Amino acid sequence: VDADGTAKFTDDSDDLSGAFDVSATGGVAAIGTAESPLMQTALGSALNVETTVGKASGHISYLLTE
Repeated sequence: VDADGTAKFTDDSDDLSGAFDVSATGGVAAIGTAESPLMQTALGSALNVETTVGKASGHISYLLTE
C-alpha cells in the first residue's frame, strides 16, 4: 500500500480474512497450495483486496478449480 493502514480480503459478500496491518514500507507474503489454500471463494465470486488507507499494488497468484 502507499500509506500505513489495514487491508483485508473479501469476496462478493463476506470477509475472507480479518483486517491486518500493512505498512507503506512493508509487504505481505503467504503461500498456499491447491490442497491447502489460504482462502477460497465460491465459483464465479470475486476476490477483492480492501484497504482502509491508500491503495494496494503488487500481484496475487491464484488457482481456478471447479
